[in-house]
Amino acid sequence: MSLAKHQQISKNIKIDYNNIRELFYEKVKARADEIFLICPGENTVEFTYIELNSLIKNTYNIFRSLELKTRDRVSLIFHNSPEFVALYFSALCFGLTAVPINPDITSKEMRYIINDSKSKAIFYSNVLESKIKNIKNLGDVKLKKITSINDQEFSLKNEDSFEENEIFVHDTAVIIYTSGTTGNPKGVILSHLNMLSDSKCVAEWFHFDTKTRTLCILPLYHNNGQIPTLLAPLYQGGSTVI
Repeated sequence: MSLAKHQQISKNIKIDYNNIRELFYEKVKARADEIFLICPGENTVEFTYIELNSLIKNTYNIFRSLELKTRDRVSLIFHNSPEFVALYFSALCFGLTAVPINPDITSKEMRYIINDSKSKAIFYSNVLESKIKNIKNLGDVKLKKITSINDQEFSLKNEDSFEENEIFVHDTAVIIYTSGTTGNPKGVILSHLNMLSDSKCVAEWFHFDTKTRTLCILPLYHNNGQIPTLLAPLYQGGSTVI
């Protein structure tokens, strides 16, 4: 398909959801016991839609314990992992703005992005603890170390009475930072509408369906890791390998 044809499809595309939470919840309802996430390794881990949904809702407890509110920004510093995926979707479904950060940059570079994005909290992998401890002058930013998806906090059930925050289509979903090759990194602000339209376009261009399984070979802090191999298969009820 030509670039011109792609652009025409993008211009005319109709979005079916107001935010990523609506998309995710609908797919959980339709595909509850189907596999969504596969994490290969010495002990391969798989998550169905309903299992990931439970992790997401349980993570709301962590957000509330840190007194995070709708539209607050949170930095996520992880290599590709189920922990990143759970926190990423939890943040978007809670109404927070996710700021994924390359875990391989220096502490100084991390500090710049955290401060520039005005993140209220940092969630990071335990393997990065020494690097995180070297980040100076963070003020009141809250730090939350995540060791494993099996941490007790991920298994604490969310209160049924919890009222979910309202999320609007133009609310900021994600801020992706550039590599900073010509100066300091610049934050690219992407709304729920941006993420949904991009995901639907990719899914339609490549004819994704419920049988589609993508393989993520790019880092999930990168937009091309998030859209084609995480959100696009979700849009069609497929699955992904990270």
